[in-house]
Amino acid sequence: MLDRRGLAPHALARWAAETPDVVALQHVDGERFTFDELHREALHWAGAFQSVGVTAGTHVATFLPNASIAHRSMLALGWLTAIEVPLNAAYQGRMLQYALDHSDSTVLVVANDFLDRVAAVSDAGETMPQKSTYFYPKLLTGVAFHSLVDVDR
Repeated sequence: MLDRRGLAPHALARWAAETPDVVALQHVDGERFTFDELHREALHWAGAFQSVGVTAGTHVATFLPNASIAHRSMLALGWLTAIEVPLNAAYQGRMLQYALDHSDSTVLVVANDFLDRVAAVSDAGETMPQKSTYFYPKLLTGVAFHSLVDVDR
């Protein structure tokens, strides 16, 4: 049986309780989070994901830059036992479409900087994942999700 205490979200919760003020994550751009801050961010993101229907086993494609936003998203999805499908930040056009078509994702989280690539694929008349909701996180304010398209096909 899998010991959940070893999974990243549960380990983070434990470390946040034991060493809340110790730096857990420092990105090359200088942004840093203590274990307590990172844990609270992950829970905040998990709540946002839950509010749009993400539950255990939900496939969520994430199209995010290599920054702390990706870590918060990953930890939140792990906390919910959802399945993250991280998309390479270099994907565009047919490669992006292929990844989305084969990801089984029902939710796509897109950073502002990548929104045009998703729109280009969508504008090309290609299909996006079924029963999809597209969101983008506001990078500077944390976890504000805005629905761009809600499609039931």
